[in-house]
Amino acid sequence: AAQLAPLLSSGRVAALACLLVLAVHAVAMLGGCALLGAVGLRVPLPVLLLASNANVGGAGTAVAMASAMGWHSLVPAAAACGTCGYAVATLAGVALHGRLVTL
Repeated sequence: AAQLAPLLSSGRVAALACLLVLAVHAVAMLGGCALLGAVGLRVPLPVLLLASNANVGGAGTAVAMASAMGWHSLVPAAAACGTCGYAVATLAGVALHGRLVTL
């Protein structure tokens, strides 16, 4: 049987960890846009929102969002961004696993 007490007791810590991850994500996305803006490159809001969605939710949710919002020209970019995110995250996870196993 599942033990709910440990899960419920760690709920606050898990929620804080999620908030930390999302805060770092928001700072990185907005900071990246600010840096691009400083050199004269403006990032349109739909592109920023889809990139954020692809990074947090993956290719499937980004493609669904682009389609639902009527941004049909951005569907391939959303799929590519999400797929590249899967590739980078997989490599990072394998590297982290290899590092943690040696500790």
